Amino acid sequence: RACVRACVRACCACELLLIGWPKRVVGVPTGRYHTKEKKDANRTLTPLGHQQAAQVAERIAELPWKPSRIISSTLTRARQTTDAFRQSPHFADFANYSEDANLCEGRPYVT
Repeated sequence: RACVRACVRACCACELLLIGWPKRVVGVPTGRYHTKEKKDANRTLTPLGHQQAAQVAERIAELPWKPSRIISSTLTRARQTTDAFRQSPHFADFANYSEDANLCEGRPYVT
């Protein structure tokens, strides 16, 4: 938990965290999304955003280390970005996904 809070402070624009061992935390911004919508449920990824999310999942799969945990915010676009990881064949056996509302854009950091 302390690690997540520290990362939220350090990388507020990232709504997805990949946590790996030893001591690796990678902040991943979501793909492009519909910014003119007011409700979160309507602020979904655009077709380009879906493509970007899939490309990020593929790029992460090419790294020499693999995340042991993926934490996303509860925002719709972050959940959709996480879905790109779930749909990637490289992460087919990966099951350690979770959500944390503290990663949502605009939430203040509270100690």
